[in-house]
Parts: sequence; structure tokens; C-alpha cells
Amino acid sequence: MEAQQGKYCAEDFMWSKCYTFLSENRFESEELMCVAMIVGKGHFEVRNDSLILDYEPIEYFDHNFSMIKDETKKCDNIQLEFEIIDFQSQAPIDTAKLSIFEESYTLIGKNKEFTIDNFQSPIFISVYVENHSSQNIILTENGNYKIHLELMDNVHRDSYDHARGTESYKMQHLGKDTLLLLNENNWEYLKWIKTNKNP
Repeated sequence: MEAQQGKYCAEDFMWSKCYTFLSENRFESEELMCVAMIVGKGHFEVRNDSLILDYEPIEYFDHNFSMIKDETKKCDNIQLEFEIIDFQSQAPIDTAKLSIFEESYTLIGKNKEFTIDNFQSPIFISVYVENHSSQNIILTENGNYKIHLELMDNVHRDSYDHARGTESYKMQHLGKDTLLLLNENNWEYLKWIKTNKNP
């Protein structure tokens, strides 16, 4: 793959995905859907005509979310206490939006607290900040919860996640600037066009 180093992209209706093949058998990926963005990185290997992509953990997704329930407090509702910061700068984010039952609420200030009464389980909560990634939370029982969020700047999608595991493709080379990859899971051919020759 040395000669094929570069950024290759494929797209379909409301979907696109790019792989950037780097030196030392490294790669990066970015998949964009209507409301989701999935990123990845790792090592690749060529075995005969197969391309194997092995994803590795990304630090952000190991630290961006934690939730602790206070088991010492008995509640007949849901009490939420948020700490929301910017992942890169670690600075507090003073204004965030909370979406529950398709209703939007604003959380203002350093100590963000919110109470939910009379809900039916499960409850789906989305926390988002303009020009940042968002975080979805599912709760199934009453309680007092402390929630720590670290949101990524410059991510303009409702869902921001990372690829995991291993992908496998059958590979054909079409000229110096194209690849034809057959996904071995769904048997779908995609033509990947080289868009950047010097990543």
C-alpha cells in the first residue's frame, strides 16, 4: 500500500466515508451520515488481496462521559447535576441545551441542575452545545445522578462516536488514484477515489 498512501473517499445518498492511509501502516477514517459522525484510527494490513483495518481506542471516547448515581439518596423523581467542559481546553461550558421528550431546556452556569418529574421509563436525554459534539443518555429509574461530560469542539453532528473492532475488504487496484473495495460483511462494492495524494 506504500504507493497508495493518501485519502480515499466514497459517497452515496446522505453518506460519505474517507480513509486516509499513512506511513508505517497507519490509517484514519471519517464517516459522515445525516446526523452522525464516526471517526477512527488504527493499523492496516494487506494479506494477499485483503485489506484488514484494525481500529484502536481513541482517548476522547474513554474520558468524555461518566455518570454516578448517589445510592444514599432516595428520590421519587430524577435529579441531574451536570459538569460540562470542553475536551480540548478543559474549560467549563457555561451554556448547554437539554432535550427531553422533544422539549428543549437551557442549562446555564457552572453548576447545572435539572429535575424530571413523572416520567415513564426509559427516558432519553440529549445534551448538546452549539458547535460541539453531543451526548445521549438513557435513564431507567429515579435517583440523584452526577453527570460529567467533555464535549468536542467543531463537531457539527448530533451523534459523535468512534469505530471499533476490525473491518475486512477484498481489494482491487484501479489505476494509481482509485481503489475498488468489497466489504466482506455486506458484499457491497465501493469505488474509493483518491482525493489527497499527500496526506
